[in-house]
Amino acid sequence: MRVIPDRFVDCVLCAALLVGQCAAAQAVDVGMPGGVTVVKLGNVTRFVAKSASGFPLPAPGSAEDPTTGGAELRFFDTALGGATRATFELDASGWKGLGRPAGSKGYRYKGRDDATGGACTSVVIKEKTIKAVCKGTPVTLSPPFASTEGIVLGLPAGTAALRYCAEFGGEEKKNDAVQMRRTTAPAPAVCPEPPVGGLDPNDVLALSADALQGRNNNTAGSVAAQQILIDALREFAVGLNYSQTGDDAFKQPFVQGGQVGTNVVAVIPGSDLANEYVVVGGHYDHVGACTSLVAGDVVCNGATDNAAGAAAVLTVGRAIAALPVPPRRSVVLALWDAEEDGLLGSLYYANNPLVPLMQTVAYVNFDIQGANLLPSLKRYTFAVGPETGGTAMGTLLGQAASGTNLDLRSLSYIFGQGRSDFVNFVNSGVPTVFFTDSTGPCYHTSGDDASVVDFGKLEKQTRVAYELALALANAASPPAFVAPSPALATYADAVAIDELLTAALADLSMFSAADQLLLTGAQVEIAAIVAAGPGNFDSADVLTLLLDTLDLVDALTRTECDGFR
Repeated sequence: MRVIPDRFVDCVLCAALLVGQCAAAQAVDVGMPGGVTVVKLGNVTRFVAKSASGFPLPAPGSAEDPTTGGAELRFFDTALGGATRATFELDASGWKGLGRPAGSKGYRYKGRDDATGGACTSVVIKEKTIKAVCKGTPVTLSPPFASTEGIVLGLPAGTAALRYCAEFGGEEKKNDAVQMRRTTAPAPAVCPEPPVGGLDPNDVLALSADALQGRNNNTAGSVAAQQILIDALREFAVGLNYSQTGDDAFKQPFVQGGQVGTNVVAVIPGSDLANEYVVVGGHYDHVGACTSLVAGDVVCNGATDNAAGAAAVLTVGRAIAALPVPPRRSVVLALWDAEEDGLLGSLYYANNPLVPLMQTVAYVNFDIQGANLLPSLKRYTFAVGPETGGTAMGTLLGQAASGTNLDLRSLSYIFGQGRSDFVNFVNSGVPTVFFTDSTGPCYHTSGDDASVVDFGKLEKQTRVAYELALALANAASPPAFVAPSPALATYADAVAIDELLTAALADLSMFSAADQLLLTGAQVEIAAIVAAGPGNFDSADVLTLLLDTLDLVDALTRTECDGFR
């Protein structure tokens, strides 16, 4: 048995994604209802999963038979990387088939102590039970867990054509710096995945710290935020402002609309189409003054708006830079300033691009990420404006989102309300997707701090955006720009909003009496539009849909600020 470095595992995963032959996408996945899991700080991890209906067993002598192909066992926090992940290869020599013939009743792995201090001492695969115990210094898992614990047992090692998967949220008994223990977790609908490139929550924590006082443009806090971003980018990208050197190569200073600001920009060079570009961006600035929710708390941390979005840009960049083969097109990473003053940083860039906009094939935008609007909407997130890339963009977005348990809803360009940096790229004729969680009760308040960030959701959002950006960077023919439809909204938008409103009614008691009437009325109106069918969708329905959606967003901002993590 040997421990596989997580960075190597990530590179193998990314390489597979690059050529479109990711083993995980081709695997047969079996969800395991989790009985119990225990993780002790750098010492031991174990889990037991049981199924009354039974688990399918690898056929003796098949490619999935671990006595011939071995296996791979992975433990990870679905939100964090680093010390909250461990991967073990279980050599074929350690496996034994149970029953007669051998393997007909399952398989057992017995580990041996080695120079690293031992690891997986026992793994059992039987029809009703799958369990594992790993001990020693190779167990690098370190509680507390920020999100659910993912467990994936893949057979054979390397290609994992068969995967047994558990995701322990379940009932939490303990989750502190010493031990994590959870029980009774349902079988996951899809196999959990570790963070792409290792989402680092410290990116969010650093950018949203009180010391930065909101990161308002042209302030000391903004300068500190720029340095945090540049220090991170320098590890895997190069400054895009080629006329400058050192840290200045990562900066695009500007004066726009009476405001002084500095965009932070970098590039990961592509290969055969390096003079074409995919831009991945989001604003890093926030505001200097906002609504204070607690006496004495006057700092506008802007954790979800948009420290989390800036962290997503960094994470996508790290994952792309870690690929063993660069993507075909170059990937620009852009952190905009003065967005809160009227999208001024991205406007300046659109007017003074550091790479030609005619050679920019797409823009992926983050603004408000890792945020939950209501307990009933924890899995909901939105992709605005994919129609600006036609059906090709819609197809790539759907492929990128497949396999995630996020409820990703595509909405037409108009639903972005012209309130984020994607506007300046659409106005420049660049196909665009804008990822957002919309404005909720913590928006522009002192409550938007790191405590409300759903890091598990943020990781999943980042994974979808990474796969989309990578697909755009490697596409044989990138999406062609399509100007936003003059119809403004579509029947598909009505279906998506109807689903959202219907789900939100589960938390109707969280709203004021007046807003309860508003929301139930809106739900009835939109449900009627959907029931009438696409053939009857007209301009009056568009107006109703847009006004009801605005009412929904306004009502959400009037509920209590709570991350609902």
